[in-house]
Amino acid sequence: MQETKKITEFMGDLPVSKKDAEKFVREFILSNYGNIPSIGEIIEKEDYYIVPVEVFYPKIILDEITNEPKKVRFLKIGKVGEIRIDKIKGKILDKPTFYDIRRNIRNKLEFVSSTIEKALVKIGAEKFSKLPFAAHMHTPFIDIFSWIIVNEKLELKDLELIIPYEDDLNRYLSIIETLTNLGLLAKEGSIIIPGNIFIGIEEKYKNTYEQLEAALEYFYREGYEDIDSIRWVLGPHLTLSRIIYEKSLEFGDILPLKINEINEKFSEVYARKYAIKLPRYLIQLESINIIKSETKGGEILWSGNTDIFNRLLKDPIIDPLKSMIE
Repeated sequence: MQETKKITEFMGDLPVSKKDAEKFVREFILSNYGNIPSIGEIIEKEDYYIVPVEVFYPKIILDEITNEPKKVRFLKIGKVGEIRIDKIKGKILDKPTFYDIRRNIRNKLEFVSSTIEKALVKIGAEKFSKLPFAAHMHTPFIDIFSWIIVNEKLELKDLELIIPYEDDLNRYLSIIETLTNLGLLAKEGSIIIPGNIFIGIEEKYKNTYEQLEAALEYFYREGYEDIDSIRWVLGPHLTLSRIIYEKSLEFGDILPLKINEINEKFSEVYARKYAIKLPRYLIQLESINIIKSETKGGEILWSGNTDIFNRLLKDPIIDPLKSMIE
């Protein structure tokens, strides 16, 4: 959507009929907001019209072999703004800016992505917990879990000495708060100790590696609503999983994707330097059965796990998206 040359904000024939307002606003939207937004049902008030600006975001599904369009689906973004027209003077009383429209579209698309990621984390908690720990090597969650497992407690004054930078320290403190709320950790004054949930995990699993996996699984399954914190842990692995399953949800069935199509969406989130890591991330996700690969026409294609996909379709978290996809 690109900003284009603006038309006048005044109408010629007065007073303004509902039909005239509709025609005028259609032209105004095309001129000011581009060809993706359209208008919704006009609401007539005593002195003005309210014209909703709505978006049906096109999603083109490509054939995995021919690269030709296979199906076009529309994501019903819904209302992203409204324009008010004075019925008597034929003047625009209020309107969103081009940037308001773009921001609202972006927020709605982010809602779709976050919803799918939450459902994936909840459903795939056990599988995600088995990602190679090297994939988590920079995440504070693993640091905290591991410290508690090995040392049994963490004194906050020691944490302040170990992590001298305020931003990093605040991040660790925020994570401790999240894990405390979930019952994985507990506080005794300024000392962090295992919470009731973690104690139960320690009783069930004697191997520290298994304890760490179990703690992560619980964190994913019960803490999926805190998607920003989970993104800290799963990072690009969660993004890739969402890209692959989102395409299938739009299509209505498991849809294999080529790596260049995956990379195109992946690069919208992560810098180009991460492209070299993409094949490794895909292989790691396949190793825990989040996704699978197959070769067609001499090219490797990537798609979602059938069981996870079917569970996604049935999970209530996804329900708000079902009415959005047409």
